[in-house]
Amino acid sequence: MVSFKACPRCNGDVVTKMDMYGRYNECLQCGHSVDLPTQRAVFHWTKGRLKPGRPRKDAARRDAA
Repeated sequence: MVSFKACPRCNGDVVTKMDMYGRYNECLQCGHSVDLPTQRAVFHWTKGRLKPGRPRKDAARRDAA
């Protein structure tokens, strides 16, 4: 996407580009570039049921006592 007269340095035209590191704006006239912030994924971890199998050590100690 091209933004006309949006460069803070020379008031030139700015184009949005993307590379392996993320998105950035680059001026077509002077080459000034600014990294754009990326949105990180949000993971919600909930404690669910434990896997069936061997009991935890704490539970085994309580049962033996």
